[in-house]
Amino acid sequence: MSPNRASNMFWDKPAAAVDRAGTNWRRRVAALITFDLAMLIELAIAMYRANEHSSDFTGVFLRTFFGLLIPTLLLWRYALRKILSQQCQQKSDGDSVVGGERS
Repeated sequence: MSPNRASNMFWDKPAAAVDRAGTNWRRRVAALITFDLAMLIELAIAMYRANEHSSDFTGVFLRTFFGLLIPTLLLWRYALRKILSQQCQQKSDGDSVVGGERS
């Protein structure tokens, strides 16, 4: 196996193999990037607000950051469940039983 081939094995998988593995990686990656950007924005907002109240920097930072982070984590969990349920539904639609045999 050539060195180039070994380094590109992940990307060379056919689409059918990726679907069989049950990974909808494009949606997961999009959700992950969105979540990461949301966390960075929340961090910036928390730092800005804490800097305005320098006498109680830590308290303001923690209240602001975790006040924004908890709803984001709940939305992230909801989004992942929705993505996973769509995957399961797509799989079950493909495994329909017709005339006593799987099609």
